[in-house]
Formats: sequence, C-alpha cells, structure tokens
Amino acid sequence: MTREELFALIFEEVQTPSFPLEHTAPGWGPRGILPPESYPAGVTDDLPKRLEMLLVLQWLDEGRPGDGTVALSVSTAAAELGLQNERSGILAIMAALGELEDRKLVRVALEGPVTRNPRVTLAAELRQDAARLFGEGGSPGR
Repeated sequence: MTREELFALIFEEVQTPSFPLEHTAPGWGPRGILPPESYPAGVTDDLPKRLEMLLVLQWLDEGRPGDGTVALSVSTAAAELGLQNERSGILAIMAALGELEDRKLVRVALEGPVTRNPRVTLAAELRQDAARLFGEGGSPGR
C-alpha cells in the first residue's frame, strides 16, 4: 500500500458525504486535503490529530523503526498538512508537536542549537495501534 493510499484510508474515517476530502476543485491542499481556512462554518481543524496521523504514516513508510523514531521536516509537514504561511505554518506544527508530547503520544528531541527537523519518537501504544490497523508486516510502500 502506498503512502497516498494510506492517507486516503485514514481520511475516509473523517470524511462525511457533505464534506468530502477528495480532490475535486482548485485551491485544495496537498493530497486533496481542503486547507483549514476553507473549512465550512462549524468545522474545526484538529492539527495535532492530523500531525499524529502524518507521523504514523512516516513511521510506517520508513519501515517501522523499532525504536519508533522518525526525523520530521517541520516545513514539509506544514506543507503536507495544508498550512500556507511559512512562519505561521512552522509555529503551528511546533505547537501541535508540543500538544502531542503533552498527551504522551510522542517524545520530541531537538538536536543542535536551533533546528526545524526534530527527531520524534512515537509512543509504544501509538505504534501498536498502527501495527494493528495496518498489519504487522513491513513498510506499506514496499
């Protein structure tokens, strides 16, 4: 299963008939995700949850490292999650990482004096849930 197919599978869970996430119009974000500023009234963006899904997909795509650690490109994550402004997108991703860390879903290690590429370790429980959902095998893209 490719990374794009995994995205489609995960986003099917949050898709409703009145608010499809498929790519159908200009202005939609990467992978056919509607940018948050375009959401209909009353629909809120749960960036930490979307980032959690992205991290799980990255872990799966990297062959499920045993220690659960992946190197996250914050600017790439911001772009993949449809965040537009470089500075505000990076700050939003960092805030979402902090929230995931507060909830003990990940552990974040910033290497060097200043970096946009933290090492993120997924909690064992999160890795086990992903393994149950996607099977115990190797990377979905292989």
